[in-house]
Amino acid sequence: MKYQSPKLRQMLAAEYVLGTLRGAARRRFERLLKKDPALVKELRYWERRLAPLQRSFKPVVPREIVWAEIEQRIQAARVVALPVARSVTEDRGRLGFWRTLSAAASLAAVGLGYALWLQLQQAPQVIEQVRTVQVIQPMPYVAMLQPANVPAQWIVVVTPARRSLKVSAAGTYPHDLDTQSLQLWVLDDAGQPHPMGLMPEGSSADLPLPEMKMPQKPVIAVSVEPKGGSPTGLPTGPVVSTAPLLQL
Repeated sequence: MKYQSPKLRQMLAAEYVLGTLRGAARRRFERLLKKDPALVKELRYWERRLAPLQRSFKPVVPREIVWAEIEQRIQAARVVALPVARSVTEDRGRLGFWRTLSAAASLAAVGLGYALWLQLQQAPQVIEQVRTVQVIQPMPYVAMLQPANVPAQWIVVVTPARRSLKVSAAGTYPHDLDTQSLQLWVLDDAGQPHPMGLMPEGSSADLPLPEMKMPQKPVIAVSVEPKGGSPTGLPTGPVVSTAPLLQL
C-alpha cells in the first residue's frame, strides 16, 4: 500500500481518530506513527478538528459485575500449576511407553518412505495455475455538518463496501422531540434529494446504507421533518445544514 499518498494518509488519520480503523489496519497505522513525523502531524490535525465531538460524550461507570469479572480473570492468571509428584515405578512405565512409541514411529517412517517411492514412479500430474484477483474496495466518504448559529455538529461516515452509515453527534439541535425528527439526505449530481435515514437523538448511531448508487459529487443535508421522517420522500421542513461528502 502506498502510504505516501496524501489522500490515503488523510483517510487513515481521520478513520483512526473516529475509531472506524480497526484490526490489523489500526495496528499497522500505529507502527507507521512511530517512524513518520508527518503522519503524526496529520493525526494531530484530525484530533483538533474532531475534538468538539469528544465534549458531548459522558463517562459511563462500569457495573459492579464488570469489575468482579476483571478481578476474577486477574486472579486466574496468577495461579501457577505445580507438577504432580510421580513414583519411580510410574517413571519406568512411562519409559517403556516411549520406547514402544519410538519403535512404532520408526516403522511408520519406513512405510512413508516406501509410499513416497511408489508415488515418484507414477507419471506427474498437471496442476492448473490459479489466478488470484484482488478486489479494490471503495474508500469511505466523510462529511462534517454544522448548523448556523447553533451549538451542534454532526460527522457522517459512509462506507459503501460495508453498506454502512455512521453518524456521530456533538451538541443538540433545538427541535421538538415529540413532534419533529431530523432527517439526513444525499443530493445526487442533478440536485435531487434522496433519504438516508433519521439523525440520532443521542451521541451516535449506525444506520444501514440505502440501496443507491453514490453520486460523483455527493452533498448531504439535514432537514427538520415531522416525527418519523418526511411523509413525501422529499424534504418538507427547513434545511438546517449541508456539506459535501468527500471520499478520502
